[in-house]
This record gives sequence, structure tokens and C-alpha cells, in this order.
Amino acid sequence: MHGLGTVLIVDSGSESREIAYTSARKHGEVPLACSSCGEAKSLLAQHHFRVVFCGEELSDDEYEEVIRAARTTLVVVHSRSAEWISYLLPIQVGSFD
Repeated sequence: MHGLGTVLIVDSGSESREIAYTSARKHGEVPLACSSCGEAKSLLAQHHFRVVFCGEELSDDEYEEVIRAARTTLVVVHSRSAEWISYLLPIQVGSFD
């Protein structure tokens, strides 16, 4: 993938987006970050990523839309919540465990 990211990070929060971006770089990945579901869907329609890290709460849509747009690409939904339901809901719609 010349010039494009290997990892897509989708998060409305700039702090959590930066943490994920830095972590991906430390692990030798080439991250590409965006802040909305709309941006993510556009990028996923045009490029292949190895994995997508997606925040649980997006400003313009739900993480389920990112999971659907990613099709066969692995999607990891992360949450600041320690609630069990915050874990189960993404799993039920196809997020990676």
C-alpha cells in the first residue's frame, strides 16, 4: 500500500485518536486517522486496510456503520466505558473480540 495507511483509526475524540495513532506507529504500522464515520466510509470504499480501530461514539453516525463499510476488514471497537454492554453490542454486529 504505497503512501496509504495500513491501519485506519476512526475516533471523534482527538486525544484518543492521537493515542491510537501513536500506538500504531510504535508497532510499525502506517496509521491513517479520521474523526467521522463519513470520512471512514469514504476511505474504506477506496482503500484496503489491515485493521480498523473505531471509537464507540462517533459524532456523525454509529460504529455499526463503520463495521458494515469495512466488510471483511477486521474492526476493533474501543470504549472508555467498563460496562459489559459496551463490550457485547459491538461483538453482536461484527466487531473483533
